[in-house]
Amino acid sequence: MNRNSIGSIVLTRTLLLAAAVFLSAAPARAVFVEIDDFEDGFGAPPVTDIDGLNGWTADTPKPLVADPADLANTVLNNDQRTQLDPIEQTFKAAVIAPGSLATAFFRFRIPDQPGNDPDLTIGGSMIGSPDQVAVVRLDGTVLKTNDGGAWEDLGTLSKDTWYSAWMVIDSAQDEMEVYIEGGAFLNQTQLGEPFESVDPIDFRNADGAAGISRFFMAGNLAHSDSGDSVLIDDIFLDTSGENLANPVPEPATLALLGVTALVIFPAAAGRRKRN
Repeated sequence: MNRNSIGSIVLTRTLLLAAAVFLSAAPARAVFVEIDDFEDGFGAPPVTDIDGLNGWTADTPKPLVADPADLANTVLNNDQRTQLDPIEQTFKAAVIAPGSLATAFFRFRIPDQPGNDPDLTIGGSMIGSPDQVAVVRLDGTVLKTNDGGAWEDLGTLSKDTWYSAWMVIDSAQDEMEVYIEGGAFLNQTQLGEPFESVDPIDFRNADGAAGISRFFMAGNLAHSDSGDSVLIDDIFLDTSGENLANPVPEPATLALLGVTALVIFPAAAGRRKRN
């Protein structure tokens, strides 16, 4: 065996070991269940309205568009439309049982376009009604939550930036915790009070006795204009408890696996050619 072959084997083993250590150190992601990543189940593009597709209900047309940060990725454009009802809703089934602890995950981005000043509430709602229970609200570039019926500011966001959000929902105590990552929040950061605090974030206007049946987005047209937009992607739910892992693979993970594959597979191909 020549020195080049030995070096190739050592490098391959080193990369495999590095990948194994990297992945084993990451939190488990298997318990998150995808609600939607807007890639499949909508038919051939262009998709101008998701209403009636892949389990979605939308009061007004909600199109799928290319992610401005990754044109190969498809996302939901929750652009608000003028209508008689001041609240327009878009929702899909996402069941959290009464008295349980669960975690909802989603990504969002506020486009930096002229006059874009959205007012969008996102979260969980009750069975058979639009009652908002565990929610956050994008009020322009301010992230808010509703704590027992009163809106409270959680932090300021940037436009043209993808954020990851986690909502840990406790339907036994009618409380939730909110975490965010992206922009100025370089690491996953808890916003608002934790469960064990004197004043945790309470559900908005109903208790969790009936459970939560849907992931929903509600545009408030009384506070925003037609055309105001928020991009939504990668909605997941873990009904087994608190889960602060990111169910969407990070670029570093994909890059490491890609480099490993580039080293291993060409080497394997070369061995086949020599046989």
